[in-house]
Amino acid sequence: MVSGLLIRELIMTQSLSLHRLSRRLRYLFLVILIAAPLEPILFWTFINKLPAVMLTGFPVEINQPLAWLAQILGFCVSLIPLAIVMVGLYAMTNLFALYERGTVFGKTNVACIRTLGKVLIYWFFAMMIYTPLISMALTLDNPLGQRLLIVQFEFLNLTSLLLGVVLLAIAKVMQLGYELNEDHAKVI
Repeated sequence: MVSGLLIRELIMTQSLSLHRLSRRLRYLFLVILIAAPLEPILFWTFINKLPAVMLTGFPVEINQPLAWLAQILGFCVSLIPLAIVMVGLYAMTNLFALYERGTVFGKTNVACIRTLGKVLIYWFFAMMIYTPLISMALTLDNPLGQRLLIVQFEFLNLTSLLLGVVLLAIAKVMQLGYELNEDHAKVI
């Protein structure tokens, strides 16, 4: 009798802990989701006023102020990865909302995990087109013969692809588990 009460109390404590953590993570991802579009807007608006240290990380060196057309093109190209990140943040927000409500192995959880897997796979392909497009946008003002089209492959992007495939496999296993549980519930 005493051990049953202790187990029940332990389960309630763990459930409350999961609830709090899930709520905090849901709010964090929601804030990032709302704030994420501001970064490229501010970055590309003020790119010519930023210190050089903030202009690293591009496939080409920015050593002259960018014309407004290059800024607009750079902004448009940066929307490709931003859109993918926002879909991932939205899925994370939904997933942690489910966890917050105590739904851990539901059909919607499977959909969220599947979406996250797809997001990671889409990230891989987005980066394959982002680098050439951003290199063209940033060198648009260069004289003919000095405009660049850079194709780049990074191991981190391959990692994203592999993790996306793993998440899709996990989602498939969760889906099968959910369906088995549903069939089991109908039998009983």
